[in-house]
Amino acid sequence: MDLVKNPYHKIPNIKPVVIEYIFKKEASISLARIGNNINQIAKRLNTLGGSYTSKEIKNDLEGIQSEMEFLRKMLGKKKDQESDF
Repeated sequence: MDLVKNPYHKIPNIKPVVIEYIFKKEASISLARIGNNINQIAKRLNTLGGSYTSKEIKNDLEGIQSEMEFLRKMLGKKKDQESDF
């Protein structure tokens, strides 16, 4: 694991397996948030229909984008590589 990508590299005596576990846990949490946001959008579209404003949709999509950016940074991916997700 590259130390540049590892925010925990300053912690002394931390084992690589612990760092990998932390990264996987953070990635899992972020993916769960993305899934929750998508489910919220689908639920609102199904129940509210036309009263779900474009501003609300935009805010929900920005939440998804924010989580995806977090994952990209954590995995060391550049924005032009986003097709991997």
